[in-house]
Amino acid sequence: MNNIGDMDLNQDQIMALEEIKNSGEISRELFSAFTEKNGALHAFLRFALDHEELNICFRGKNNAIEVYYLNHLVWKLTPGRKGYYKVRFNFGHARGMLKEHDYLCGLENYGFKLESDEKHMYWEKDRFTKEEINAEFWYYFKEIMDWYYRDILHMK
Repeated sequence: MNNIGDMDLNQDQIMALEEIKNSGEISRELFSAFTEKNGALHAFLRFALDHEELNICFRGKNNAIEVYYLNHLVWKLTPGRKGYYKVRFNFGHARGMLKEHDYLCGLENYGFKLESDEKHMYWEKDRFTKEEINAEFWYYFKEIMDWYYRDILHMK
């Protein structure tokens, strides 16, 4: 196995990352922030690789890295203000939950801010650490997305 940063990757992962690296579809800075061991967004890559229910997509048109859970967007990672990166989440998935306010407060405690549309939330920092992007952090999103799939999509 070859390494990107300090991760062992299988051949399929290496080929996928090389295709993206060579495609020029996302900026080199965003790609490096995500794939390099000390990159500002590397904690999201490590977390996604450790959770098989998560999928990563690179979106060159929007210069974004998107992380999906059950084929639905959870996190959109993009460059933010100069030297910062932004994580966006559609909090609209939580509308109607019994504990909607608790989840909103929990994400705000992490540093997420509600956007003016009162649907999307974002967290902007210069670096995200593996101590921040952990199972407790994922719990908020997983609970919201599981509720959305169980109670909303199945009713349609």
